[in-house]
Formats: sequence, C-alpha cells, structure tokens
Amino acid sequence: MDFEKLKENSILVTKTPLPGYNLTNILVILAQNKFRFSLRYFNRMVYTLFLSSIIAPFRIRERIKYDKKINNTEVK
Repeated sequence: MDFEKLKENSILVTKTPLPGYNLTNILVILAQNKFRFSLRYFNRMVYTLFLSSIIAPFRIRERIKYDKKINNTEVK
C-alpha cells in the first residue's frame, strides 16, 4: 500500500485532545503529572476538560441504567 495515500486517508490522532476520556481519567493523568503541562497545550487541556465535564452526567446515567444488565448477561 502506498504510504502517502494511507497518510492522506488517515486521521491524525496525535493532535486529538482526548475528547473521549472521562473526567476521572483526565484528572488522574493530570495528578500523575502533578498538574503540569506545557502552556503550548493549554487550549487542548481546556477543551478536553470542557468536553469531559459535559459528558460526565451522561456517562453516570448510562452506568446506572446499563451496568446491572451488563453484569447479569451470561456470555456463552
């Protein structure tokens, strides 16, 4: 496969600001890094925290609604 063609059709994930991470994971990552990050990435960090904060209530609702069903599902 042609590398240049693959590159054109690929999504550059190195610039993704972790929008799918939940708030707990992001805070743990920040705590492990002693809440230090380069000012160069400040906008990404704000964006990531903003998105994960918006998603948090939906994740909680989903867990409450489906965790019991998932845990009671028998895998054959």
